[in-house]
Amino acid sequence: MSTNRVPAGATAGGVGIGGQFARSSGRRPVSGNLTTMPQNGSFLYPPASFASKGEYVEFWKNASVSDTILTKLVKAREKWRVPQVKAARDRLVSEWESQKRIRRMAKKDPGFYAVERAARENATGPEKRFPPLSGELARPIAVAHQIWSKTHLVPGMTQQDVRDVTVAVPGDPNVTVEEIVTDWRTDEWAGFVLGSSAS
Repeated sequence: MSTNRVPAGATAGGVGIGGQFARSSGRRPVSGNLTTMPQNGSFLYPPASFASKGEYVEFWKNASVSDTILTKLVKAREKWRVPQVKAARDRLVSEWESQKRIRRMAKKDPGFYAVERAARENATGPEKRFPPLSGELARPIAVAHQIWSKTHLVPGMTQQDVRDVTVAVPGDPNVTVEEIVTDWRTDEWAGFVLGSSAS
Protein backbone atom coordinates (compact mmCIF):
# COMPACT_ATOMS: atom_id res chain seq x y z
CA MET A 1 0.00 0.00 0.00
CA SER A 2 1.38 3.37 -0.93
CA THR A 3 0.94 6.62 0.89
CA ASN A 4 0.29 9.55 -1.37
CA ARG A 5 1.45 12.80 0.02
CA VAL A 6 -1.26 15.41 -0.06
CA PRO A 7 -0.58 18.98 1.05
CA ALA A 8 -2.16 20.01 4.34
CA GLY A 9 -5.40 21.90 3.78
CA ALA A 10 -6.06 20.30 0.39
CA THR A 11 -9.73 19.70 -0.29
CA ALA A 12 -11.81 17.58 -2.58
CA GLY A 13 -15.35 18.79 -3.08
CA GLY A 14 -15.10 21.13 -0.09
CA VAL A 15 -14.00 18.34 2.30
CA GLY A 16 -10.50 18.43 3.77
CA ILE A 17 -8.44 15.40 2.74
CA GLY A 18 -4.94 16.63 3.33
CA GLY A 19 -2.10 16.25 5.63
CA GLN A 20 1.39 15.07 4.89
CA PHE A 21 0.69 11.40 5.54
CA ALA A 22 -2.98 11.15 4.56
CA ARG A 23 -3.88 7.97 2.76
CA SER A 24 -5.53 8.57 -0.54
CA SER A 25 -7.48 5.88 -2.35
CA GLY A 26 -7.88 8.09 -5.36
CA ARG A 27 -11.64 8.34 -4.68
CA ARG A 28 -13.35 11.56 -3.77
CA PRO A 29 -14.89 11.76 -0.32
CA VAL A 30 -18.67 11.48 -0.16
CA SER A 31 -20.26 14.88 -0.35
CA GLY A 32 -23.69 16.09 0.58
CA ASN A 33 -25.95 15.37 3.54
CA LEU A 34 -25.83 11.73 4.58
CA THR A 35 -28.85 12.00 6.86
CA THR A 36 -31.78 13.73 5.27
CA MET A 37 -34.77 14.81 7.26
CA PRO A 38 -38.10 13.45 6.10
CA GLN A 39 -40.19 15.96 4.19
CA ASN A 40 -42.89 15.84 6.84
CA GLY A 41 -40.54 16.41 9.80
CA SER A 42 -39.41 14.15 12.60
CA PHE A 43 -40.05 13.84 16.31
CA LEU A 44 -37.28 16.27 17.26
CA TYR A 45 -37.61 18.43 14.16
CA PRO A 46 -41.30 18.75 13.32
CA PRO A 47 -42.65 20.72 10.37
CA ALA A 48 -42.45 24.49 10.77
CA SER A 49 -46.24 24.75 11.09
CA PHE A 50 -49.48 22.82 10.94
CA ALA A 51 -52.77 23.86 9.34
CA SER A 52 -55.02 22.51 12.11
CA LYS A 53 -55.16 21.01 15.58
CA GLY A 54 -56.16 17.65 14.07
CA GLU A 55 -53.13 17.58 11.77
CA TYR A 56 -50.89 18.62 14.67
CA VAL A 57 -52.15 15.92 17.07
CA GLU A 58 -52.08 13.27 14.34
CA PHE A 59 -48.45 14.12 13.56
CA TRP A 60 -47.30 13.70 17.19
CA LYS A 61 -49.27 10.52 17.81
CA ASN A 62 -47.81 8.88 14.68
CA ALA A 63 -44.28 10.30 14.71
CA SER A 64 -41.58 7.70 15.09
CA VAL A 65 -39.57 8.10 18.30
CA SER A 66 -36.12 6.51 18.19
CA ASP A 67 -34.77 4.31 20.96
CA THR A 68 -31.96 6.84 21.38
CA ILE A 69 -34.43 9.61 22.20
CA LEU A 70 -36.35 7.36 24.60
CA THR A 71 -33.15 6.28 26.35
CA LYS A 72 -32.07 9.90 26.75
CA LEU A 73 -35.51 10.77 28.08
CA VAL A 74 -35.35 8.01 30.71
CA LYS A 75 -31.89 9.22 31.76
CA ALA A 76 -33.03 12.87 31.90
CA ARG A 77 -35.94 11.88 34.14
CA GLU A 78 -33.62 9.96 36.46
CA LYS A 79 -31.14 12.83 36.62
CA TRP A 80 -34.00 15.16 37.60
CA ARG A 81 -35.74 12.63 39.89
CA VAL A 82 -32.89 11.65 42.22
CA PRO A 83 -32.42 15.14 43.75
CA GLN A 84 -36.22 15.51 44.03
CA VAL A 85 -36.51 12.29 46.04
CA LYS A 86 -33.53 13.23 48.22
CA ALA A 87 -34.93 16.69 48.97
CA ALA A 88 -38.35 15.25 49.83
CA ARG A 89 -36.77 12.64 52.11
CA ASP A 90 -34.64 15.30 53.79
CA ARG A 91 -37.78 17.35 54.48
CA LEU A 92 -39.48 14.31 56.02
CA VAL A 93 -36.47 13.54 58.22
CA SER A 94 -36.31 17.16 59.32
CA GLU A 95 -40.01 17.15 60.24
CA TRP A 96 -39.62 13.83 62.04
CA GLU A 97 -36.62 15.08 64.03
CA SER A 98 -38.44 18.25 65.03
CA GLN A 99 -41.18 16.11 66.51
CA LYS A 100 -38.90 13.90 68.66
CA ARG A 101 -40.01 15.54 71.87
CA ILE A 102 -43.64 15.02 70.96
CA ARG A 103 -42.92 11.39 70.05
CA ARG A 104 -41.19 10.75 73.39
CA MET A 105 -44.28 11.95 75.14
CA ALA A 106 -46.51 10.00 72.76
CA LYS A 107 -44.75 6.71 73.58
CA LYS A 108 -46.80 6.64 76.74
CA ASP A 109 -49.89 6.65 74.53
CA PRO A 110 -50.87 3.29 72.89
CA GLY A 111 -51.87 5.15 69.72
CA PHE A 112 -48.24 6.13 69.18
CA TYR A 113 -47.42 3.00 67.20
CA ALA A 114 -50.06 3.85 64.61
CA VAL A 115 -48.51 7.33 64.27
CA GLU A 116 -45.01 5.84 63.94
CA ARG A 117 -46.18 3.32 61.30
CA ALA A 118 -47.82 6.11 59.29
CA ALA A 119 -44.58 8.12 59.46
CA ARG A 120 -42.57 5.12 58.18
CA GLU A 121 -45.00 4.68 55.30
CA ASN A 122 -44.67 8.39 54.58
CA ALA A 123 -40.90 7.91 54.22
CA THR A 124 -41.51 5.93 51.01
CA GLY A 125 -43.73 8.74 49.73
CA PRO A 126 -41.01 10.52 47.71
CA GLU A 127 -40.38 7.38 45.65
CA LYS A 128 -44.09 7.19 44.88
CA ARG A 129 -44.38 10.91 44.11
CA PHE A 130 -41.34 10.86 41.81
CA PRO A 131 -41.35 7.42 40.17
CA PRO A 132 -38.66 6.43 37.69
CA LEU A 133 -39.62 6.51 34.03
CA SER A 134 -39.95 3.02 32.59
CA GLY A 135 -39.23 2.24 28.96
CA GLU A 136 -42.88 1.46 28.23
CA LEU A 137 -44.00 4.86 29.55
CA ALA A 138 -41.25 6.85 27.83
CA ARG A 139 -42.95 7.05 24.42
CA PRO A 140 -46.42 8.20 25.57
CA ILE A 141 -44.83 10.73 27.93
CA ALA A 142 -42.61 12.04 25.13
CA VAL A 143 -45.62 12.34 22.82
CA ALA A 144 -47.70 14.13 25.47
CA HIS A 145 -44.84 16.53 26.21
CA GLN A 146 -44.44 17.42 22.53
CA ILE A 147 -48.19 17.91 22.05
CA TRP A 148 -48.27 20.18 25.13
CA SER A 149 -45.11 22.17 24.49
CA LYS A 150 -45.12 22.75 20.72
CA THR A 151 -48.55 24.36 20.30
CA HIS A 152 -46.88 27.41 18.76
CA LEU A 153 -46.63 25.37 15.55
CA VAL A 154 -50.37 25.87 14.93
CA PRO A 155 -51.27 29.53 14.45
CA GLY A 156 -53.51 30.73 17.28
CA MET A 157 -53.41 27.47 19.26
CA THR A 158 -52.50 27.38 22.97
CA GLN A 159 -51.93 24.65 25.53
CA GLN A 160 -55.53 25.05 26.64
CA ASP A 161 -56.59 23.82 23.20
CA VAL A 162 -54.77 20.48 23.64
CA ARG A 163 -55.31 19.84 27.35
CA ASP A 164 -58.02 17.23 26.72
CA VAL A 165 -56.21 15.37 23.93
CA THR A 166 -55.75 11.78 25.11
CA VAL A 167 -52.68 9.60 24.84
CA ALA A 168 -52.71 5.86 25.48
CA VAL A 169 -50.41 4.73 28.28
CA PRO A 170 -50.01 1.10 29.39
CA GLY A 171 -53.10 0.25 31.41
CA ASP A 172 -55.09 3.35 30.43
CA PRO A 173 -55.87 4.34 26.85
CA ASN A 174 -57.42 7.70 27.76
CA VAL A 175 -55.00 9.79 29.80
CA THR A 176 -55.08 13.47 28.90
CA VAL A 177 -51.99 15.33 27.83
CA GLU A 178 -52.49 17.77 30.70
CA GLU A 179 -52.60 14.93 33.25
CA ILE A 180 -49.38 13.44 31.91
CA VAL A 181 -47.36 16.65 31.80
CA THR A 182 -48.66 17.71 35.23
CA ASP A 183 -48.24 14.36 36.99
CA TRP A 184 -44.81 13.69 35.48
CA ARG A 185 -43.74 17.36 35.63
CA THR A 186 -42.23 17.06 32.15
CA ASP A 187 -41.72 20.81 31.89
CA GLU A 188 -38.94 20.45 34.48
CA TRP A 189 -36.86 17.78 32.72
CA ALA A 190 -38.10 16.57 29.30
CA GLY A 191 -37.16 19.76 27.47
CA PHE A 192 -33.47 18.92 27.93
CA VAL A 193 -33.95 16.02 25.51
CA LEU A 194 -36.94 17.05 23.40
CA GLY A 195 -36.22 20.75 23.09
CA SER A 196 -37.69 23.58 25.02
CA SER A 197 -41.13 24.97 24.50
CA ALA A 198 -41.52 28.11 22.48
CA SER A 199 -45.14 28.71 23.38
